[in-house]
Amino acid sequence: MRRMATIVSLCLLLLLVPIYLWKVQGWWTLPSANIPTVRLDPALERPARSITDVKDFERGIIVGAAHAETAPVGDIELLARTDAVELLRQSLLKYGSKVKSYTCTLAKQETLNGKLNPLEVTEAWFREEPYSVMMHWKEGAGLAAASLYVTGENEGKMCIRLAGLARRLGVVKNDPDDSKVKANTRYLITEFGLRCGTERTYKAWKGLSDSGVTLQIEYLGLRKNIPEAGGRDCHVIKRTCPVPEEDGMTDVTIFIDAESWFQVGSILKAGDKLIGSYWFRDIVINPAFDDKQFKPETLKKY
Repeated sequence: MRRMATIVSLCLLLLLVPIYLWKVQGWWTLPSANIPTVRLDPALERPARSITDVKDFERGIIVGAAHAETAPVGDIELLARTDAVELLRQSLLKYGSKVKSYTCTLAKQETLNGKLNPLEVTEAWFREEPYSVMMHWKEGAGLAAASLYVTGENEGKMCIRLAGLARRLGVVKNDPDDSKVKANTRYLITEFGLRCGTERTYKAWKGLSDSGVTLQIEYLGLRKNIPEAGGRDCHVIKRTCPVPEEDGMTDVTIFIDAESWFQVGSILKAGDKLIGSYWFRDIVINPAFDDKQFKPETLKKY
């Protein structure tokens, strides 16, 4: 009898210790395939909406234009042909002048640790202030069915709805910038979205130009009805890197929506190998969200 009690105690210990390490100590993190890619430095937060055009390249972004009375002036095709950096700047101004929130479908595929991961397709809900992202995986999900991050809420963590049998655990939390997450994804959930993607491109291209580097940029024309962009027409611009850059990148191609001016697609390559592709489609600007849209309980329906 005493032997049986000892065996039962050991079994309970083996069961409870992993749960303690996961739930309390946070030792277990989810694979990158289920965590939206991104990372937000608090220093890059947007200023008050009364700012109409803040150029602060030391912080790496253009922000504001949120209540600008007039749209940026310029011919999109002319800029695409002659001044891609200025086109990106005006794209950010247009975004800032009109976008407070949106819904979209994001399709991404990345090479991580030398392996090309499956295509991921998510439906996403986004709000600028406070920075809020909720994503639900429609294709390519692994352990997570949905995730949520809101600046200043949920103890600074992202909330995750696990998939499959693990749904019984409910909604769990994880640090958005956990070292294991960063080692297995290109962008964290705090770097999600149209604005963040455009800012990354602008920062890189503007920084090189300001340092005296002649950008090798080619305008590839207006491509109509691009399937990956949801049938949108886009101006296509390619930059070639004379010397391989981060992750061995040799060229990057961006797709600027001809009507909205938003950067809705980007393809990064290292020679003939894909580093990452990112496509935003089905974009609805400034939808009405209810009070529960960015609350952890919303994840429970997935």
